[in-house]
Formats: sequence, C-alpha cells, structure tokens
Amino acid sequence: MRHQNILKQLYFTLYKLISNNFFLNKIYKYTLISICLHHIFSKFFFIFIPNKSVQSFHNFNSISEELYEVLIWAPVLESLLFQYLVIEFIYSKSKSISFSIIGSSLLFGLWHFYSINYILFSFSIGIFLSYTYLTFRSKFNILGANISVIFIHFTLNLKSLILNHFFN
Repeated sequence: MRHQNILKQLYFTLYKLISNNFFLNKIYKYTLISICLHHIFSKFFFIFIPNKSVQSFHNFNSISEELYEVLIWAPVLESLLFQYLVIEFIYSKSKSISFSIIGSSLLFGLWHFYSINYILFSFSIGIFLSYTYLTFRSKFNILGANISVIFIHFTLNLKSLILNHFFN
C-alpha cells in the first residue's frame, strides 16, 4: 500500500512538471546553453591544449550496449550520484552553494579519468550541471532538478556519441 502511494505521488509530481510549460521552457533553454558550452569546452580542452595522457575510452561489445551505457546508465547514475547526492550532502554540511558546486564538479571531473584534458572538460561541464541542478531545485523541486540534469546529461552524451560515430 505504501509503495502505491509513493508511485501515485511520483506520477502526480511528474505530471505537474511535464505539463508545466515554464519547466519545459527552462529545460530547453538550459539544454541549448549546455550544448554550446559543451562545444566550446571540447574545442578548448581537446584542440587547443595538447593531450599526452589519453587512455582509451570504454570498448563496447555492441552498439546497443554503448547506447544503453552512454545514453541511459551514465546520465541517470552520474546525475543522481554527483548532482543529487554529492550536492545535497556537501550543502547539508557546509551550507555553501559555491562549495557544493565546486565539490560536485571536482568529483564529476575525477570520475571521468581518461586524461587530464577530459578531467578538466568534465569538471567544466560539471559546474554547469551542478548549477542547473540547484537552479531547478530552487524553482521546482528535487525531482524536477534531477529530471532536468538527467535530460541535459543525456543530450550532451547523445551529441558526443553522434559526433564520434559519424564525424570522427
């Protein structure tokens, strides 16, 4: 019975968020900004700065495995881990938004330990994702913040996947 109430509450909250044009407009705006920043940061960190310590990225057994890991697993896991858990934990201890953003972004960058350039690139993107999480959390709620960050993270990974497969 308790699970049914939780599911009803979750469904109702999702319905309210998705039917809210202001929420959707904000997600679209933040997604477009994130795509622009992603492009600028990738040019800066991977073209203008020499990269001597690149490890290979994951080797996937199939395209379906890659799509699942890159477009579903990574955005959900990393957003919940770094934007939700880390930010909420750091903020509960420090009460500092800046420290929460920097701490979350630093851990997000270190999680992507493929090269120094990739750590710096991921740290930069992590700042924007953390800022987005906190902005949506203050305007909507934690669920809205998580949905927005997961969607943006998904979009950035999709952009990278398309560029790597079709333009590399």
